[in-house]
Amino acid sequence: MKRGDNLFKGYIPMTGKDGKTPSKKFKETGEFCSYDWVRQKYESYGGVLDDDMLMFDIDDMVQAKLILSMVRDNDLKCSVLQTTHGMHFYFKCPEEITANKIKAQCAIGIEADYKLGCRNTVVPLKIHGSRRKWLHKGDEPEVLPKCFYPVKSTPDFLNMTAGDGRNQKFFNFIL
Repeated sequence: MKRGDNLFKGYIPMTGKDGKTPSKKFKETGEFCSYDWVRQKYESYGGVLDDDMLMFDIDDMVQAKLILSMVRDNDLKCSVLQTTHGMHFYFKCPEEITANKIKAQCAIGIEADYKLGCRNTVVPLKIHGSRRKWLHKGDEPEVLPKCFYPVKSTPDFLNMTAGDGRNQKFFNFIL
């Protein structure tokens, strides 16, 4: 089985200067290419995320490595794809997340993008002849852990001192 088989409903060629723009309209037609076809024919291609999947995108390499260590240390079932800026983590989408979110803060204080398969998210897999590398592969992805859920704001607990109301802010945050 090829990496990503359980993540994507199909594949499409990509174009553009950055190699990340879908070259055909797939949203209206729902027509996709096979993996074998795009990888042999195109210098750039992407996978269209399956409807029940979520891409948890960390664009900072230091933070992405922290999340990757959490995935490995806790044996989380997900797939991880390295990008030029960070990493994509692929989980099943929880019912509570119903829209894409860009530059949202997750519950552990890391900035992330959340992209849903049900919103026709295309993931660049090969750009101008260079394939992205899979770093971790989960057989059947699990639902996004709650610690990675987007939140409205996260207090800066690390820089709080006595008298700043740490306990109250932490209690409110937990709720």
